[in-house]
Amino acid sequence: AILARATPLDTVVRASAGSDPDTARVRAFHERWRAEGYRAMLEILRPKSALRGGITPERATHLLLLYLGADIYRVLVHDFGWTHDDWIDWTVATVAEQVFGPSS
Repeated sequence: AILARATPLDTVVRASAGSDPDTARVRAFHERWRAEGYRAMLEILRPKSALRGGITPERATHLLLLYLGADIYRVLVHDFGWTHDDWIDWTVATVAEQVFGPSS
């Protein structure tokens, strides 16, 4: 639900960051914080389900930043008309397959 509320704000912040150094710093801080959170989450999940073959923790973090980010949400929900629940179902299936492999 947070992403549903934050996506429109992300669009404005991203556009502003190109011309406002303060906004760019805040956005960069937020993105580092998101990456740290996903790395921590992966450390909790990895003992329960190994990463897919060939996927490093760094690559897994990048994939989570992509799949759980505002860009994908914006395209699927706002542009293509998916429901929030459709996005959740797709995201869970995609992360399970692409990050943790087919047996997750």
